[in-house]
Amino acid sequence: MILGGAEVHRNAPGNKLSSTSALAVTSPITCTNGLIPPGCTCISTPQQYNITITVTIPQNCIPSDRDSGATVFFYNGFGGKPILTAADYAPYAAILASAGYSTVQYDVNQVLAMVPDLEELTFLPQIYNWLRQQQHRQTFGVLADNLDLKNVALAGHSRGGKLAALQYANGTLPNTFAAFLVDPVDNPCFAATPECYPSAREALAAAGRPIAAVGATIRGCCNPNHPSPGQPQACSFCTGYTAEDLVAAAGHGSPLYPRAAGHMQFAQLPAWEQGPANLGCGSNASVTSLEVIQDVATLMVAWFDQELANALSVSTPATEQGVDM
Repeated sequence: MILGGAEVHRNAPGNKLSSTSALAVTSPITCTNGLIPPGCTCISTPQQYNITITVTIPQNCIPSDRDSGATVFFYNGFGGKPILTAADYAPYAAILASAGYSTVQYDVNQVLAMVPDLEELTFLPQIYNWLRQQQHRQTFGVLADNLDLKNVALAGHSRGGKLAALQYANGTLPNTFAAFLVDPVDNPCFAATPECYPSAREALAAAGRPIAAVGATIRGCCNPNHPSPGQPQACSFCTGYTAEDLVAAAGHGSPLYPRAAGHMQFAQLPAWEQGPANLGCGSNASVTSLEVIQDVATLMVAWFDQELANALSVSTPATEQGVDM
């Protein structure tokens, strides 16, 4: 469940409103849950995590505009605080807001939080339910007027791209019409319990739903590949599936956009952090992280626009559903 309240405030500069809330989420899944393989040992008792939710809303939205936008749930990359946080992806939220999309992000308030994938996949349905509750409690509030939960998209960078793929393939978040992955990393290299970190590649292949993804052309141990015969291995001690692999697994015309950038250039870190991150993961010195993000966010908006139009053209109007937890 989710506990807590929301404080809404203006976040300048940028054409957006930001709502930040400190909450607690409980991961109630057990080894009988359909998402968990038989014999899974990742969770023996429910775990509780304190998280901070950040909601970014287009400032020019009014209630009558709600059907023209959508809400993007954006997963951070691997590591949690202080490595990768919602603030490091704020440019995506700002660009999405300029195109009429709201964005929901969260941080686990625990240093170097290593939440198993299957456990973390329970967070967004709880956040979704909590947002619905806030809308019903505050009929004329900012969230009620401007946050569209009838049309939902998923996105994420690095491990967050993998989580977005798994969430999209599993269909556990209501009203989800699209997913966009930013240099996703699908590997169990650092997992103490691999059964708790399922393959996004396999999940997408089984789901049969198209995705879009951007893949870095500069590879290393931050975004290892799974080389074909004769192809060099990017990381000496780890292999993994990349944007190319996930797009191929999803099929159905899923587009892939290669980008000449290093893995950490898809996030905008503080200056003292960006340099070492680029050194460790490789980078393209001819572009800045902000330039990379602007290019990627433009592709993201185009994909969401297309998929939302397709979804609306073939389906009856969606409703804001609850999620059984």
